[in-house]
Amino acid sequence: MVLAYLFAQLLPFVRGKTGGLLVLGSANVDESLRGYLTKYDCSSADINPIGSISKTDLKRFIAWAEIELELPVLRECVAAFPAMLTRAGSSRRSRQPSSSRSQPTTSKRTRRTWA
Repeated sequence: MVLAYLFAQLLPFVRGKTGGLLVLGSANVDESLRGYLTKYDCSSADINPIGSISKTDLKRFIAWAEIELELPVLRECVAAFPAMLTRAGSSRRSRQPSSSRSQPTTSKRTRRTWA
């Protein structure tokens, strides 16, 4: 998002115009209700067009638009795997088998370190 704001401010300058551009966000209501947001992620934008729409409703709308508006490229959006999972404990690291997870060990200086 920092780069989005940088480009939004620089693009008019490069084109010889004054002012700045607005940055669109892509956070949905499910992320907001779960508290899944950070200072510089997709929830921090000037305008958030899907900010009050749930993920389920958004997928239904995209599936409808694919058929009714004849936009087959939208099929990829509905079938896409999320880049970042929003459920606690569902990160890529936690999907490793339990035997390969890091276990605490004690070093020679008797402090705890993670292997």
